[in-house]
Amino acid sequence: MTNGGGIPEPDKAEDINRRLGLPYEGESLKLHGDHMILCHTPLRDPVLLEQYREKHVIVTGAYEELNVALVYGYNKAIHIEEFAVFYNDQIPNDLPL
Repeated sequence: MTNGGGIPEPDKAEDINRRLGLPYEGESLKLHGDHMILCHTPLRDPVLLEQYREKHVIVTGAYEELNVALVYGYNKAIHIEEFAVFYNDQIPNDLPL
């Protein structure tokens, strides 16, 4: 379990495998995407996805969280920085982006 989001679970598993030098495919110690619980993993919930798949959702974060939302199937996801460009009157002036 990690709060290190920004990439889908299978990519995170591969990153950890590489960093730890774990064996390649077929070996029992290798981590897979279904072994990962990331800060954004709960957003894969089928009920949430069905409810918000075609609705506008705002994504925040410093890495590639928008890509993760799109990979999960949130088709109208927008990053907060992009939102601020298009809807700058909706963002308080004293909040840094």
